[in-house]
Amino acid sequence: MGVVVKTRIEEYWSTTANIFCTPGFGKHMSINRFLLISKLLHFANNEDMCSPGLDVSEARLFKIKPVLSHLNNKFQSLYKMAQNIALDESLLQWKGWLDINQLVPNKAAVMGIKSYEICESQTGYLWRFEIQAHKKSPQQQPEEPLNASTPSIVLRLTHGLENKGYTLWMDNFYNSPSLARRLKASGIHCVGTLRTNRQFVPRALHDLTKRNMRKSQITGLTSGDVDVMVWKDVNRVAMISTYHGNAVKQVRESTKPILILDYNIMMGGVDKKDQMLAMYPIERKRTRVWYKKLFRRLLNVSVLNSFIIHRHSSTLTHRNFRIKLS
Repeated sequence: MGVVVKTRIEEYWSTTANIFCTPGFGKHMSINRFLLISKLLHFANNEDMCSPGLDVSEARLFKIKPVLSHLNNKFQSLYKMAQNIALDESLLQWKGWLDINQLVPNKAAVMGIKSYEICESQTGYLWRFEIQAHKKSPQQQPEEPLNASTPSIVLRLTHGLENKGYTLWMDNFYNSPSLARRLKASGIHCVGTLRTNRQFVPRALHDLTKRNMRKSQITGLTSGDVDVMVWKDVNRVAMISTYHGNAVKQVRESTKPILILDYNIMMGGVDKKDQMLAMYPIERKRTRVWYKKLFRRLLNVSVLNSFIIHRHSSTLTHRNFRIKLS
């Protein structure tokens, strides 16, 4: 169904003699059996949900938790990533009411189930992910803000990558000087955009605006292993790095920091994965049960990760790999 995309489930079993007929589906399984299996998809024992050891976030993801744990373990054990890795968020569209729904205006889906992901920058291989299940409420447990804080998310996702020569690329939602120094101390380089109102950003850089900077001007400060830089192109851009320094390169008539050029290449790992998944949508646009749609999304990611692993020893294209797998 990811390769042969139709708007309704029933159309896959259409017997009408026209160009939209696909008899192959009906030969392998009847539509009634397919709908029955889809209806009865189940991943966790409901009796275990009453366990007193579950915190709020675990209870929200209880229905899909075994699949999340299994795939996270498999994705990490079966593949060794290259040096450059990207940390970003991904959004699975869900328009219905859902306790863990998140609003992310800069994503194509806008509203849905948000996940924090580490992907290989070059291929888009999903190595580790975490579903955002924390929501602010009057009854919020005291441990939730700590677990849901941005540095905690980054440190959990990068656990196991220490002192292996990795370079982590992140946007300004995650980056801060204190986090960069902590990652550097654990043997992980950190590069990305930065919000200058974060703690420990030098006041001289915080006060810089695009009005008092000329085009292509670069202003930076260094403290130990952490470099913070502000550069003006059309707008003012602040960057942080633990190894770049202030090296620049002439691009046409503009002087650009090498840090910016590298960031534009290396940051797109998660977006690359989402683009490749969008070409072969296994998950349906409409379904009544949120965790079944999330399961199909994870099934789609598993196929993509399998293709990336297989590509190291084969010349099959992504489409031909999915056809052969089917």
